[in-house]
Amino acid sequence: MSEDILNHQDTKSPRSNERGLRPKMTFLVSSCLGGLTFLKSSAIAHKLESIAAEATELFRRYGRIALHAYKQDKANPRPKRHADDTAFLPAALEIVESPPSPLGRAILWTIMALFAIAIIWACLSKLDLHASAEGRTLPEQDVLPVQAQEAGRVQEIKVLNGDQVQKGDVVMVLDPTEGASEVTRLEREVAELTVRAVRLRAQLEDDPLKAFAPPANIRPELANELLPLHRHLLTDRIEQQRATLSGLDRKSESLQAERRSLVAEVERLASTIPLMRSRVDAKEGLADKGYSSRLQAIELKEGLLDREHGLSSSREKLKRAEADLTQAAEERRQAVAKFRAETLSELADVEDRANGKRQELERAKQLERGFSITAPDSGTVQQLSVRSKGAVVTKGQTVLVVVPENDRLKVEARLLNKDVP
Repeated sequence: MSEDILNHQDTKSPRSNERGLRPKMTFLVSSCLGGLTFLKSSAIAHKLESIAAEATELFRRYGRIALHAYKQDKANPRPKRHADDTAFLPAALEIVESPPSPLGRAILWTIMALFAIAIIWACLSKLDLHASAEGRTLPEQDVLPVQAQEAGRVQEIKVLNGDQVQKGDVVMVLDPTEGASEVTRLEREVAELTVRAVRLRAQLEDDPLKAFAPPANIRPELANELLPLHRHLLTDRIEQQRATLSGLDRKSESLQAERRSLVAEVERLASTIPLMRSRVDAKEGLADKGYSSRLQAIELKEGLLDREHGLSSSREKLKRAEADLTQAAEERRQAVAKFRAETLSELADVEDRANGKRQELERAKQLERGFSITAPDSGTVQQLSVRSKGAVVTKGQTVLVVVPENDRLKVEARLLNKDVP
């Protein structure tokens, strides 16, 4: 009976040896294949191709053997033995039936594989050297400086170094209080001069009050404030001019009446003098013949001389009256011309001042827009020199630079000699 058991155990021992070798071979094959996979990815893989081919063939052969042994084990499973059963077996069979744990060998093979991988990695890999140094980034091409158009206090900073901006984006805002008050003052002055120019143009028209219309290029609140005042001034100026012309017209009418009276007097004297001259001639003829008194002839002649003198005096007065009438008409014409000339001169002065104020207003608006600093082109913000709100910038100060898009940057750094490989 014991011999049968021994024979049975002897027949099973080769299979037991195969089961003990199979995990070792599998682990060896997997470890080698892993090592070869790593080597193929390295620079010396082409040197090991021949060795890899032979090793692969060897592993395939052992793999087939291991697979065959595994199938045999499946086809002829061994009976399970308890620890008490193996205790009564001979020492050699007990060792075969109770093989040692493969954990120790697995750990050993793992350590060896990791050591080999570490050696290969140390031979083939490259190490990165890190060094800390101060430096700056500079563009390869010219940058676009962004300058403050006016001096002011920083109210808001909208960008930081490295931010991307588009052309026209606001990068910094200055306090616009002073600029806004200046714009308001100039807008009022321009509106006042504009309404004044409209009033002066209306003074030159036949119907000034109808021609006085509010301009369309001023704000409604300013128009409502200025139009009543200038309409009142226009009315006063027109009434004053009309009073002046009315006085001159009355003077002309008086001179015309005097002229008509003198004309009538001259015509009367001119028509009676020939008759009186005839009477004087007749009276003198009768006096020469003794038919009439010489004294009456002298009196008639004296009356004729008085009438002739009166005619001459009336004609002189008529000339003076006509001269005065002409002078009155000239005075009226000069008054109208003077009024028109003064109005045109004042209008030219007002328009000139208005143009100057408009230019100042445009500059003030540009300065107000200058309180919003914008990017001149699309790119990256660099060298931001103002970093806190409330900081004061001067006119023309460069607050940052913009590196144009698609421009490459270069790094300028200062390294120690020991950090240079």
